[in-house]
Amino acid sequence: LLSVDKPADTASCRLVHVLVSDFDAIFMNKVPQIEFEQRNGAYIIKAASLPRLVEKLMDPYYKDVEFSDVMFLCNNYYNQPSHLLELLSSYYDATKTQQDDVSTPSPMKPWQSQLAIRVLVVLKMWIMRVSDGSLRSDSEFMSRLRSFID
Repeated sequence: LLSVDKPADTASCRLVHVLVSDFDAIFMNKVPQIEFEQRNGAYIIKAASLPRLVEKLMDPYYKDVEFSDVMFLCNNYYNQPSHLLELLSSYYDATKTQQDDVSTPSPMKPWQSQLAIRVLVVLKMWIMRVSDGSLRSDSEFMSRLRSFID
């Protein structure tokens, strides 16, 4: 995590650098929506659009251990919390089954329940890691969160 008494970690610097220096390239569609680079045998995100960053948050097999912390800690610098919640909600909505007969609900498929749980885990991690009160004081975020929970 970032701390005042120690220098910023490399993952934080990497994400902020990508967002600042590669903004035009990423968001003007001059590069693919996600690029990786290999470091110490692992593939880490070099550049990505916000939807692709969220896609990686939902991927339980993506192994960059610092990624979710950096994503949550830096989110407010380049994105509105309510927009990230909307993107997370879209993954949760994808788990809902289309039913012709509401009186006899069909069971979720394994991928649906795994994705629903992953969304809830990621949402909880985000709320727990951003404990500076900024989410609580964002009325639009709180309104969307209440709607999501209901």
